[in-house]
Amino acid sequence: MLALCLLASGAVAGPPDRPTPVADRRAADPLAAPGEQFKPRLGALQYRIVWRGVTAGDIVLNKDFRDNRHTLSLRGESNEHIDRVYRVRYQAISQMSANPFLPLRAVYRENVQNDRKHFQLDFHPDGTVSVTRDRQRPGREPSADRYELRPGLFAADPLAGLVLLMKTDWREGMTLQFEVLSGKDRFLASLRCVGRARLTVMDIRREAWVLSLTMTEITEGANSAKQEPEHEPVRIFVSNDPFREILRLEGHTPLGEVQARLHRFSPLKTR
Repeated sequence: MLALCLLASGAVAGPPDRPTPVADRRAADPLAAPGEQFKPRLGALQYRIVWRGVTAGDIVLNKDFRDNRHTLSLRGESNEHIDRVYRVRYQAISQMSANPFLPLRAVYRENVQNDRKHFQLDFHPDGTVSVTRDRQRPGREPSADRYELRPGLFAADPLAGLVLLMKTDWREGMTLQFEVLSGKDRFLASLRCVGRARLTVMDIRREAWVLSLTMTEITEGANSAKQEPEHEPVRIFVSNDPFREILRLEGHTPLGEVQARLHRFSPLKTR
């Protein structure tokens, strides 16, 4: 989900303001260091989802920064042609402190066909994560539960994971590992910088780092990842400049290749 966190219903209320924890065990982790060269452009990045060469939908990723907080919100949906066979609506919002970089709270809502899922993650200073989730499916009783997780590595929700890879000062051969929490699901994200590329994005030639991402499900109640069948890694192209914008994602699904391509940027309106 981290990789194609950029596929996406319902209205999501923004996480309520709360102070950044003063004493936080996670702050000692190297991944909590701020990206010193990271100067993100604030506003909306719009991505076009292309599936097997056909436009399948759009995703809009909004970035804001104030009071030492990164706030990312995402909205995505399949278009009317794809809706006929596989309707997707997705919305999420995540807040994290910038210095140190620490996920704080995230809310996700997903509607695939008529299967509706909602979950909220609250990250605590002692390293635990509270999860509340509910689900509604046609012909079944609604379900809801709450539980605590204690990740073995630095942990992030999918949107915070995107900021983590954007703020990183990449160099060829560099690797990064952390946990991604998506409701009750836990994954080991392994990122490796495999090279450089030049892409033409919005008629501008841009330099990019090429990252290879693999996601492995973590067995519930264990710190070791399950041995799943091999899948081709997702390739993420991150601009090699202080903006660190995700220019493109490329991945393979059982139904064919999927790409997310940046095609529009709208600056944040000043208040």
